[in-house]
Amino acid sequence: MLTHGNLQLDCQDGTLTVFKEVLKLVSPTVLGGALEALGNSGSGEGGSKLPALKVDGTVGQWKLVLFYIYPVLDCGVPSREDLHSILPIAHKYDMTNLLAFIHTQLVRTLYGKMTLQPGTSTYVFKWLVTAEQLQLDDLRDECLDALGTYLLPEFHKHIDANMAALGKLSPTTMA
Repeated sequence: MLTHGNLQLDCQDGTLTVFKEVLKLVSPTVLGGALEALGNSGSGEGGSKLPALKVDGTVGQWKLVLFYIYPVLDCGVPSREDLHSILPIAHKYDMTNLLAFIHTQLVRTLYGKMTLQPGTSTYVFKWLVTAEQLQLDDLRDECLDALGTYLLPEFHKHIDANMAALGKLSPTTMA
């Protein structure tokens, strides 16, 4: 998947070779617009160098994103950690179908199963901070609902461990 293509993605920690047509399909507004602006710039002599597009995220994050957007294989069910890793990229680049897939997987694997244990893939404040940063209202509401219902009886026992996470939330969320 990452050895052939017509575009180089310059990630924070390396590069990947991809097909720009796939990126245009999954993100017509953001990536499609960036690719249009890129045009043929970046091509070297005789077309030996691929055009390059600078993107946010690491090579590992983009490999996960590409794994779920390339229409080649059944990708199976991603882990919650994978979902957490690709969610910011899917959101930033407005990959609506991938966002819908992530939402469906979160509903299936996370909703009703959140915990107050830092460092776990079900840690409610990890998801609440992510939801707030990306303005994902459904996820934020689910986290707040979890805190207000099934996590509430145990919250006082874990307050010290969760103070750092509470400090990352906006006053609006804390209200």
